[in-house]
Amino acid sequence: MIGSQIEKPSPVKGNFIAIVHKKGQREAYSTPVHLFGQFVRGNDILRFEEPEAGIEMASSQLSKSELEQIQHIISIPENIEPVLWPGCCIYKVPENIRCGNPGAYTPQLISIGPLHYNQENPKPLQTQKQIYFKFFWKRLSEKQQALLEDYKSYLSTKQEEIRHCYSEKFPLISKDEFVDIILLDSVFIVELFLRQTEKLEDKDDYILTKSWLNTGIMRDLLLLENQIPIFVLKELYNRVAPGFSILSLAREYFRDYDVQIQPSDDDNIVVRIDWQLSKHFTDLIRYLHIPLDFEYESKPDSAVLKSATKLREAGVSFQAVSNKFLLDIKFEEKPQKACFLLTQFRIQTGTERVLRNVMALEQCHYPDQTYICNYVSLLDDLVDIEADVDLLVENQIMVNELGSNREMATLVNSLCRELVINSNCYAQLIDQLNQHYDSYFNRTMATLKNVYFSDLWRGSSTVVGLAVLMFTFYNFFHPFFVKDDLNKPKLGLFNM
Repeated sequence: MIGSQIEKPSPVKGNFIAIVHKKGQREAYSTPVHLFGQFVRGNDILRFEEPEAGIEMASSQLSKSELEQIQHIISIPENIEPVLWPGCCIYKVPENIRCGNPGAYTPQLISIGPLHYNQENPKPLQTQKQIYFKFFWKRLSEKQQALLEDYKSYLSTKQEEIRHCYSEKFPLISKDEFVDIILLDSVFIVELFLRQTEKLEDKDDYILTKSWLNTGIMRDLLLLENQIPIFVLKELYNRVAPGFSILSLAREYFRDYDVQIQPSDDDNIVVRIDWQLSKHFTDLIRYLHIPLDFEYESKPDSAVLKSATKLREAGVSFQAVSNKFLLDIKFEEKPQKACFLLTQFRIQTGTERVLRNVMALEQCHYPDQTYICNYVSLLDDLVDIEADVDLLVENQIMVNELGSNREMATLVNSLCRELVINSNCYAQLIDQLNQHYDSYFNRTMATLKNVYFSDLWRGSSTVVGLAVLMFTFYNFFHPFFVKDDLNKPKLGLFNM
Protein backbone atom coordinates (compact mmCIF):
# COMPACT_ATOMS: atom_id res chain seq x y z
CA MET A 1 0.00 0.00 0.00
CA ILE A 2 1.26 3.50 -0.69
CA GLY A 3 3.48 4.68 2.11
CA SER A 4 4.37 1.13 3.17
CA GLN A 5 7.23 -0.99 1.95
CA ILE A 6 7.27 -1.55 -1.81
CA GLU A 7 9.82 -3.89 -3.30
CA LYS A 8 11.28 -3.48 -6.76
CA PRO A 9 12.82 -6.58 -8.34
CA SER A 10 16.12 -4.98 -9.32
CA PRO A 11 17.77 -1.54 -9.49
CA VAL A 12 17.57 -1.40 -13.29
CA LYS A 13 16.43 2.04 -14.41
CA GLY A 14 14.10 1.07 -17.23
CA ASN A 15 10.63 -0.28 -17.92
CA PHE A 16 8.90 -2.49 -15.38
CA ILE A 17 5.40 -3.82 -15.17
CA ALA A 18 3.49 -1.77 -12.57
CA ILE A 19 0.52 -3.69 -11.20
CA VAL A 20 -2.00 -1.28 -9.63
CA HIS A 21 -5.08 -2.65 -7.90
CA LYS A 22 -7.83 -0.03 -8.00
CA LYS A 23 -10.82 -1.05 -5.90
CA GLY A 24 -10.26 -4.71 -6.66
CA GLN A 25 -9.53 -4.19 -10.36
CA ARG A 26 -6.09 -5.21 -11.61
CA GLU A 27 -4.48 -2.76 -14.03
CA ALA A 28 -1.02 -3.18 -15.53
CA TYR A 29 1.24 -0.48 -16.91
CA SER A 30 4.59 -0.85 -18.65
CA THR A 31 6.37 2.38 -17.94
CA PRO A 32 9.66 3.83 -16.67
CA VAL A 33 10.05 3.60 -12.91
CA HIS A 34 10.00 7.39 -12.37
CA LEU A 35 6.54 7.66 -13.95
CA PHE A 36 4.76 5.14 -11.70
CA GLY A 37 3.41 7.93 -9.50
CA GLN A 38 0.90 9.07 -12.12
CA PHE A 39 -1.00 5.77 -11.83
CA VAL A 40 -1.24 5.75 -8.03
CA ARG A 41 -4.10 7.35 -6.15
CA GLY A 42 -5.43 7.08 -2.60
CA ASN A 43 -5.24 3.55 -1.24
CA ASP A 44 -4.34 1.83 -4.51
CA ILE A 45 -2.04 -1.15 -4.06
CA LEU A 46 1.15 -1.01 -6.08
CA ARG A 47 3.67 -3.74 -6.76
CA PHE A 48 6.30 -4.31 -9.40
CA GLU A 49 6.92 -7.29 -11.67
CA GLU A 50 9.73 -8.12 -14.05
CA PRO A 51 8.83 -8.06 -17.75
CA GLU A 52 7.90 -11.43 -19.19
CA ALA A 53 10.66 -13.82 -20.17
CA GLY A 54 10.28 -12.99 -23.84
CA ILE A 55 11.10 -9.33 -23.19
CA GLU A 56 14.87 -8.94 -23.05
CA MET A 57 17.02 -5.91 -22.58
CA ALA A 58 19.36 -4.96 -25.41
CA SER A 59 22.90 -6.15 -24.85
CA SER A 60 26.13 -4.62 -26.04
CA GLN A 61 28.21 -7.74 -25.34
CA LEU A 62 30.28 -9.01 -28.24
CA SER A 63 30.71 -12.61 -29.24
CA LYS A 64 34.11 -14.25 -28.89
CA SER A 65 34.73 -14.12 -32.63
CA GLU A 66 33.80 -10.45 -32.83
CA LEU A 67 36.12 -9.66 -29.92
CA GLU A 68 39.00 -11.52 -31.61
CA GLN A 69 38.45 -9.47 -34.77
CA ILE A 70 38.64 -6.26 -32.76
CA GLN A 71 41.84 -7.41 -31.01
CA HIS A 72 43.58 -7.59 -34.39
CA ILE A 73 42.90 -3.87 -34.79
CA ILE A 74 43.25 -2.48 -31.28
CA SER A 75 43.74 -3.86 -27.80
CA ILE A 76 40.48 -3.51 -25.86
CA PRO A 77 39.63 -5.38 -22.61
CA GLU A 78 37.00 -8.06 -22.92
CA ASN A 79 34.99 -6.78 -19.97
CA ILE A 80 34.54 -3.04 -19.76
CA GLU A 81 32.72 -1.53 -16.82
CA PRO A 82 29.99 0.89 -18.00
CA VAL A 83 30.44 4.59 -17.41
CA LEU A 84 27.14 4.62 -15.50
CA TRP A 85 25.38 1.57 -14.14
CA PRO A 86 21.62 1.30 -14.82
CA GLY A 87 20.84 1.97 -11.15
CA CYS A 88 22.91 5.16 -10.96
CA CYS A 89 21.01 8.05 -9.36
CA ILE A 90 23.66 9.99 -7.37
CA TYR A 91 25.96 12.03 -9.56
CA LYS A 92 29.04 14.17 -9.32
CA VAL A 93 27.92 17.50 -10.76
CA PRO A 94 29.49 18.09 -14.21
CA GLU A 95 32.23 20.70 -14.22
CA ASN A 96 30.48 22.97 -16.73
CA ILE A 97 27.49 23.22 -14.36
CA ARG A 98 29.59 23.39 -11.19
CA CYS A 99 31.61 26.37 -12.41
CA GLY A 100 28.52 28.61 -12.03
CA ASN A 101 28.84 28.38 -8.24
CA PRO A 102 31.14 25.59 -6.96
CA GLY A 103 30.17 26.14 -3.33
CA ALA A 104 26.51 25.41 -4.07
CA TYR A 105 27.29 21.74 -4.74
CA THR A 106 29.87 21.08 -2.02
CA PRO A 107 28.89 20.22 1.60
CA GLN A 108 30.13 22.79 4.07
CA LEU A 109 29.60 21.07 7.42
CA ILE A 110 28.99 17.35 6.97
CA SER A 111 29.66 14.81 4.24
CA ILE A 112 27.24 12.00 3.51
CA GLY A 113 28.19 9.01 1.37
CA PRO A 114 31.49 8.31 -0.37
CA LEU A 115 31.65 11.20 -2.87
CA HIS A 116 33.04 13.68 -0.32
CA TYR A 117 34.51 11.16 2.09
CA ASN A 118 38.01 12.15 3.09
CA GLN A 119 39.59 10.25 5.96
CA GLU A 120 42.67 12.48 6.09
CA ASN A 121 40.72 15.74 6.05
CA PRO A 122 37.18 15.02 7.35
CA LYS A 123 34.37 17.54 7.55
CA PRO A 124 33.96 19.37 10.90
CA LEU A 125 31.10 17.16 12.12
CA GLN A 126 32.56 13.72 11.38
CA THR A 127 33.01 13.11 15.12
CA GLN A 128 29.38 14.12 15.71
CA LYS A 129 28.29 11.19 13.52
CA GLN A 130 29.99 8.81 15.93
CA ILE A 131 28.29 10.48 18.89
CA TYR A 132 24.93 10.10 17.18
CA PHE A 133 25.68 6.43 16.55
CA LYS A 134 26.02 5.97 20.32
CA PHE A 135 22.75 7.88 20.87
CA PHE A 136 21.05 5.58 18.38
CA TRP A 137 22.46 2.44 20.01
CA LYS A 138 21.14 3.49 23.43
CA ARG A 139 17.58 3.83 22.15
CA LEU A 140 17.54 0.24 20.79
CA SER A 141 16.47 -2.86 22.66
CA GLU A 142 18.72 -5.92 22.71
CA LYS A 143 16.71 -7.42 19.87
CA GLN A 144 17.00 -4.25 17.83
CA GLN A 145 20.73 -4.08 18.52
CA ALA A 146 21.07 -7.56 17.06
CA LEU A 147 19.06 -6.40 14.05
CA LEU A 148 21.47 -3.49 13.62
CA GLU A 149 24.33 -5.98 13.46
CA ASP A 150 22.37 -7.88 10.81
CA TYR A 151 21.92 -4.59 8.99
CA LYS A 152 25.67 -4.29 8.56
CA SER A 153 25.68 -7.77 7.02
CA TYR A 154 22.90 -6.58 4.72
CA LEU A 155 25.04 -3.64 3.63
CA SER A 156 27.91 -6.00 2.91
CA THR A 157 25.76 -8.10 0.60
CA LYS A 158 24.37 -4.96 -1.08
CA GLN A 159 27.72 -3.20 -1.24
CA GLU A 160 28.14 -3.60 -4.98
CA GLU A 161 24.56 -2.50 -5.68
CA ILE A 162 25.04 0.59 -3.52
CA ARG A 163 28.26 1.43 -5.34
CA HIS A 164 26.40 1.26 -8.63
CA CYS A 165 24.09 4.03 -7.42
CA TYR A 166 27.00 6.49 -7.73
CA SER A 167 28.49 7.92 -10.89
CA GLU A 168 32.02 7.55 -9.46
CA LYS A 169 33.85 4.24 -8.94
CA PHE A 170 35.79 4.79 -5.62
CA PRO A 171 38.66 2.37 -6.35
CA LEU A 172 40.58 3.57 -3.26
CA ILE A 173 37.74 2.74 -0.84
CA SER A 174 37.79 -0.88 0.27
CA LYS A 175 34.65 -2.95 0.69
CA ASP A 176 34.75 -2.85 4.51
CA GLU A 177 35.47 0.88 4.55
CA PHE A 178 32.62 1.52 2.12
CA VAL A 179 30.19 -0.44 4.30
CA ASP A 180 31.29 1.51 7.39
CA ILE A 181 30.71 4.81 5.57
CA ILE A 182 27.17 3.86 4.58
CA LEU A 183 26.39 2.39 8.03
CA LEU A 184 27.60 5.43 9.98
CA ASP A 185 25.86 7.92 7.67
CA SER A 186 22.58 5.96 7.66
CA VAL A 187 22.44 5.80 11.44
CA PHE A 188 23.34 9.48 11.72
CA ILE A 189 20.50 10.55 9.40
CA VAL A 190 17.87 8.37 11.11
CA GLU A 191 18.96 9.52 14.59
CA LEU A 192 18.94 13.15 13.45
CA PHE A 193 15.42 12.77 12.06
CA LEU A 194 14.22 11.06 15.23
CA ARG A 195 15.66 13.74 17.49
CA GLN A 196 14.21 16.52 15.35
CA THR A 197 10.77 14.88 15.46
CA GLU A 198 10.89 14.16 19.20
CA LYS A 199 12.21 17.68 19.89
CA LEU A 200 14.50 16.37 22.59
CA GLU A 201 15.92 19.01 24.93
CA ASP A 202 19.36 17.46 25.27
CA LYS A 203 22.05 19.91 26.30
CA ASP A 204 24.65 17.43 25.09
CA ASP A 205 23.24 17.55 21.56
CA TYR A 206 25.68 19.82 19.79
CA ILE A 207 23.58 20.01 16.60
CA LEU A 208 20.04 20.69 17.79
CA THR A 209 21.12 23.22 20.41
CA LYS A 210 22.53 25.48 17.69
CA SER A 211 19.97 26.56 15.11
CA TRP A 212 22.57 27.83 12.63
CA LEU A 213 24.27 24.43 12.68
CA ASN A 214 21.01 22.50 12.26
CA THR A 215 20.05 24.69 9.29
CA GLY A 216 23.48 24.24 7.71
CA ILE A 217 23.27 20.44 8.04
CA MET A 218 19.80 20.48 6.54
CA ARG A 219 21.13 22.31 3.49
CA ASP A 220 24.03 19.89 3.17
CA LEU A 221 21.61 16.94 3.25
CA LEU A 222 19.90 18.27 0.12
CA LEU A 223 23.02 18.40 -2.06
CA LEU A 224 23.13 15.97 -4.99
CA GLU A 225 26.68 14.82 -4.24
CA ASN A 226 25.88 14.35 -0.56
CA GLN A 227 23.36 11.51 -0.75
CA ILE A 228 22.98 7.81 0.01
CA PRO A 229 20.32 5.67 -1.70
CA ILE A 230 16.97 5.88 -0.03
CA PHE A 231 16.47 2.11 0.02
CA VAL A 232 19.44 1.92 2.44
CA LEU A 233 17.70 4.24 4.92
CA LYS A 234 14.42 2.46 4.38
CA GLU A 235 15.94 -0.91 5.24
CA LEU A 236 17.52 0.44 8.43
CA TYR A 237 14.34 2.10 9.64
CA ASN A 238 12.18 -0.92 8.83
CA ARG A 239 14.47 -3.11 10.92
CA VAL A 240 14.42 -0.96 14.05
CA ALA A 241 10.91 0.56 13.71
CA PRO A 242 8.71 -1.80 11.66
CA GLY A 243 5.22 -0.55 10.87
CA PHE A 244 6.30 3.05 10.40
CA SER A 245 7.65 4.93 7.42
CA ILE A 246 10.81 6.98 7.31
CA LEU A 247 8.87 9.23 4.95
CA SER A 248 7.12 10.85 7.91
CA LEU A 249 10.49 11.58 9.55
CA ALA A 250 11.97 13.12 6.42
CA ARG A 251 8.82 15.17 5.82
CA GLU A 252 8.96 16.52 9.36
CA TYR A 253 12.64 17.31 9.12
CA PHE A 254 12.41 19.22 5.83
CA ARG A 255 9.03 20.85 6.56
CA ASP A 256 10.53 24.06 7.93
CA TYR A 257 12.89 24.48 5.02
CA ASP A 258 11.13 27.36 3.32
CA VAL A 259 11.61 26.57 -0.37
CA GLN A 260 7.97 25.84 -1.16
CA ILE A 261 8.08 22.22 0.03
CA GLN A 262 5.25 22.40 2.55
CA PRO A 263 2.06 20.78 1.19
CA SER A 264 -0.63 21.14 3.84
CA ASP A 265 -2.36 17.80 3.22
CA ASP A 266 -0.28 15.00 4.75
CA ASP A 267 -2.22 12.34 2.84
CA ASN A 268 -1.26 13.96 -0.44
CA ILE A 269 2.39 13.71 0.53
CA VAL A 270 2.09 9.97 1.16
CA VAL A 271 0.32 9.37 -2.14
CA ARG A 272 2.50 11.67 -4.24
CA ILE A 273 5.87 10.95 -2.76
CA ASP A 274 6.78 7.29 -2.41
CA TRP A 275 10.27 6.15 -1.55
CA GLN A 276 10.21 3.85 -4.53
CA LEU A 277 10.07 7.00 -6.67
CA SER A 278 12.28 9.28 -4.59
CA LYS A 279 15.75 7.83 -4.88
CA HIS A 280 17.28 10.22 -2.33
CA PHE A 281 16.55 13.56 -0.64
CA THR A 282 17.43 15.72 -3.64
CA ASP A 283 15.00 13.65 -5.68
CA LEU A 284 12.40 14.06 -2.92
CA ILE A 285 12.61 17.85 -3.15
CA ARG A 286 12.06 17.63 -6.90
CA TYR A 287 8.94 15.50 -6.49
CA LEU A 288 7.58 17.82 -3.82
CA HIS A 289 7.52 20.62 -6.38
CA ILE A 290 5.71 18.64 -9.10
CA PRO A 291 1.87 18.72 -8.90
CA LEU A 292 0.13 15.36 -8.80
CA ASP A 293 -1.94 16.22 -11.88
CA PHE A 294 0.91 17.87 -13.77
CA GLU A 295 -0.12 17.35 -17.41
CA TYR A 296 1.91 19.92 -19.32
CA GLU A 297 3.10 18.55 -22.65
CA SER A 298 6.80 19.07 -23.19
CA LYS A 299 7.75 20.55 -26.55
CA PRO A 300 11.09 21.59 -28.09
CA ASP A 301 12.50 24.56 -26.21
CA SER A 302 12.72 27.36 -28.77
CA ALA A 303 10.51 30.33 -27.87
CA VAL A 304 11.73 32.93 -25.37
CA LEU A 305 9.14 34.54 -23.10
CA LYS A 306 8.95 38.32 -23.00
CA SER A 307 10.09 39.99 -19.80
CA ALA A 308 7.67 40.94 -17.05
CA THR A 309 7.70 44.66 -17.86
CA LYS A 310 7.10 44.00 -21.57
CA LEU A 311 4.18 41.70 -20.78
CA ARG A 312 2.70 44.44 -18.61
CA GLU A 313 2.99 46.80 -21.57
CA ALA A 314 0.72 44.39 -23.44
CA GLY A 315 -1.89 44.39 -20.67
CA VAL A 316 -0.83 41.23 -18.83
CA SER A 317 -1.38 41.46 -15.08
CA PHE A 318 0.45 39.27 -12.56
CA GLN A 319 -1.35 37.54 -9.72
CA ALA A 320 0.08 35.40 -6.93
CA VAL A 321 -2.01 32.31 -6.14
CA SER A 322 -2.06 30.11 -3.06
CA ASN A 323 -1.20 26.83 -4.79
CA LYS A 324 1.33 24.65 -3.03
CA PHE A 325 3.33 23.74 -6.12
CA LEU A 326 5.71 26.13 -7.85
CA LEU A 327 5.23 24.47 -11.22
CA ASP A 328 1.48 25.11 -11.32
CA ILE A 329 1.46 28.15 -13.63
CA LYS A 330 -1.48 29.33 -15.73
CA PHE A 331 -2.35 32.12 -18.16
CA GLU A 332 -5.98 33.24 -18.33
CA GLU A 333 -6.96 35.40 -21.28
CA LYS A 334 -10.41 36.98 -21.27
CA PRO A 335 -11.91 39.96 -23.13
CA GLN A 336 -10.19 43.11 -21.86
CA LYS A 337 -8.30 41.06 -19.27
CA ALA A 338 -5.17 38.87 -19.34
CA CYS A 339 -3.84 37.42 -16.09
CA PHE A 340 -0.63 35.46 -15.49
CA LEU A 341 -1.10 33.24 -12.41
CA LEU A 342 2.03 32.11 -10.55
CA THR A 343 2.65 30.62 -7.13
CA GLN A 344 4.56 32.89 -4.78
CA PHE A 345 8.28 32.12 -4.86
CA ARG A 346 10.34 32.98 -1.79
CA ILE A 347 14.07 33.49 -2.40
CA GLN A 348 16.24 33.10 0.68
CA THR A 349 19.89 32.45 1.41
CA GLY A 350 19.63 28.70 0.82
CA THR A 351 17.30 28.83 -2.16
CA GLU A 352 20.09 28.96 -4.73
CA ARG A 353 21.78 25.79 -3.39
CA VAL A 354 18.56 23.77 -3.44
CA LEU A 355 17.55 24.92 -6.92
CA ARG A 356 20.99 24.35 -8.40
CA ASN A 357 21.21 20.80 -7.03
CA VAL A 358 17.71 19.81 -8.14
CA MET A 359 18.44 21.25 -11.59
CA ALA A 360 21.75 19.34 -11.72
CA LEU A 361 19.83 16.15 -10.87
CA GLU A 362 17.45 16.78 -13.76
CA GLN A 363 20.36 17.39 -16.13
CA CYS A 364 21.97 14.08 -15.15
CA HIS A 365 18.99 11.82 -14.44
CA TYR A 366 15.86 13.34 -16.00
CA PRO A 367 17.04 14.91 -19.28
CA ASP A 368 13.57 14.55 -20.84
CA GLN A 369 11.69 15.77 -17.76
CA THR A 370 13.51 18.93 -16.79
CA TYR A 371 10.48 20.47 -15.07
CA ILE A 372 12.38 22.46 -12.46
CA CYS A 373 14.83 23.68 -15.11
CA ASN A 374 11.84 24.75 -17.22
CA TYR A 375 10.40 26.71 -14.29
CA VAL A 376 13.68 28.49 -13.52
CA SER A 377 14.17 29.18 -17.23
CA LEU A 378 10.74 30.81 -17.30
CA LEU A 379 11.73 33.03 -14.36
CA ASP A 380 14.95 33.85 -16.18
CA ASP A 381 12.92 34.98 -19.20
CA LEU A 382 10.65 37.11 -17.02
CA VAL A 383 13.58 38.84 -15.32
CA ASP A 384 15.85 40.84 -17.61
CA ILE A 385 16.48 43.96 -15.54
CA GLU A 386 15.90 45.19 -12.00
CA ALA A 387 12.55 46.71 -13.02
CA ASP A 388 11.25 43.23 -13.80
CA VAL A 389 12.03 42.11 -10.25
CA ASP A 390 10.41 45.29 -8.92
CA LEU A 391 7.21 44.40 -10.79
CA LEU A 392 7.16 40.77 -9.61
CA VAL A 393 7.90 41.75 -6.01
CA GLU A 394 5.20 44.42 -6.14
CA ASN A 395 2.68 41.79 -7.24
CA GLN A 396 3.96 39.33 -4.58
CA ILE A 397 5.05 36.79 -7.19
CA MET A 398 8.52 36.92 -5.63
CA VAL A 399 9.45 37.50 -2.03
CA ASN A 400 12.98 38.85 -1.83
CA GLU A 401 14.91 38.04 1.34
CA LEU A 402 18.34 38.49 -0.23
CA GLY A 403 18.60 42.27 -0.12
CA SER A 404 18.36 44.44 -3.22
CA ASN A 405 16.22 43.56 -6.22
CA ARG A 406 19.29 43.99 -8.41
CA GLU A 407 21.01 41.18 -6.51
CA MET A 408 17.92 39.04 -6.99
CA ALA A 409 17.88 39.72 -10.75
CA THR A 410 21.54 38.72 -10.98
CA LEU A 411 20.84 35.46 -9.13
CA VAL A 412 17.88 34.48 -11.31
CA ASN A 413 19.81 35.23 -14.51
CA SER A 414 22.74 33.06 -13.39
CA LEU A 415 20.84 29.88 -12.53
CA CYS A 416 20.34 28.55 -16.07
CA ARG A 417 23.86 29.10 -17.38
CA GLU A 418 25.46 25.99 -18.91
CA LEU A 419 22.21 24.02 -18.67
CA VAL A 420 20.93 22.05 -21.65
CA ILE A 421 17.14 22.14 -21.95
CA ASN A 422 15.81 20.10 -24.87
CA SER A 423 12.12 20.40 -24.09
CA ASN A 424 9.89 22.82 -22.22
CA CYS A 425 6.71 21.90 -20.39
CA TYR A 426 5.64 25.57 -20.62
CA ALA A 427 6.11 25.88 -24.39
CA GLN A 428 2.38 26.23 -25.07
CA LEU A 429 1.93 28.76 -22.27
CA ILE A 430 4.89 30.80 -23.56
CA ASP A 431 3.41 30.81 -27.07
CA GLN A 432 0.10 32.11 -25.71
CA LEU A 433 1.80 34.93 -23.79
CA ASN A 434 3.98 35.92 -26.75
CA GLN A 435 0.98 35.92 -29.10
CA HIS A 436 -0.84 38.20 -26.68
CA TYR A 437 2.17 40.54 -26.63
CA ASP A 438 2.51 40.54 -30.44
CA SER A 439 -1.06 41.85 -30.84
CA TYR A 440 -0.90 45.58 -31.71
CA PHE A 441 -4.40 46.06 -30.33
CA ASN A 442 -3.44 44.59 -26.93
CA ARG A 443 -0.36 46.80 -26.63
CA THR A 444 -2.32 49.93 -27.68
CA MET A 445 -5.12 49.32 -25.20
CA ALA A 446 -2.61 48.53 -22.46
CA THR A 447 -0.72 51.75 -23.17
CA LEU A 448 -3.93 53.78 -22.90
CA LYS A 449 -4.77 52.07 -19.65
CA ASN A 450 -1.29 52.37 -18.13
CA VAL A 451 -0.77 56.01 -19.17
CA TYR A 452 -4.22 57.53 -18.74
CA PHE A 453 -6.16 55.18 -16.42
CA SER A 454 -3.52 53.68 -14.14
CA ASP A 455 -5.31 54.91 -10.99
CA LEU A 456 -8.50 56.71 -9.92
CA TRP A 457 -7.03 60.22 -9.93
CA ARG A 458 -5.32 59.88 -13.28
CA GLY A 459 -8.45 58.31 -14.75
CA SER A 460 -10.59 61.15 -13.39
CA SER A 461 -8.19 63.73 -14.80
CA THR A 462 -8.29 61.98 -18.17
CA VAL A 463 -12.10 62.02 -18.24
CA VAL A 464 -12.21 65.72 -17.26
CA GLY A 465 -9.57 66.54 -19.87
CA LEU A 466 -11.51 64.71 -22.58
CA ALA A 467 -14.69 66.56 -21.57
CA VAL A 468 -12.96 69.95 -21.77
CA LEU A 469 -11.43 69.01 -25.12
CA MET A 470 -14.80 67.97 -26.55
CA PHE A 471 -16.44 71.16 -25.21
CA THR A 472 -13.71 73.27 -26.82
CA PHE A 473 -14.19 71.54 -30.18
CA TYR A 474 -17.92 72.03 -29.88
CA ASN A 475 -17.59 75.78 -29.33
CA PHE A 476 -15.13 76.11 -32.16
CA PHE A 477 -17.18 74.33 -34.83
CA HIS A 478 -20.67 75.24 -33.64
CA PRO A 479 -20.79 78.77 -35.22
CA PHE A 480 -20.18 77.35 -38.69
CA PHE A 481 -23.34 75.27 -38.59
CA VAL A 482 -25.76 77.57 -36.74
CA LYS A 483 -27.10 80.67 -38.68
CA ASP A 484 -29.62 83.41 -37.82
CA ASP A 485 -32.40 84.79 -40.02
CA LEU A 486 -29.95 87.02 -41.94
CA ASN A 487 -27.86 83.93 -42.82
CA LYS A 488 -25.12 85.25 -40.60
CA PRO A 489 -23.25 82.78 -38.57
CA LYS A 490 -23.73 82.96 -34.85
CA LEU A 491 -20.79 83.03 -32.55
CA GLY A 492 -22.40 80.61 -30.10
CA LEU A 493 -21.31 81.30 -26.55
CA PHE A 494 -18.91 83.90 -27.84
CA ASN A 495 -21.75 85.92 -29.53
CA MET A 496 -21.18 89.61 -28.78
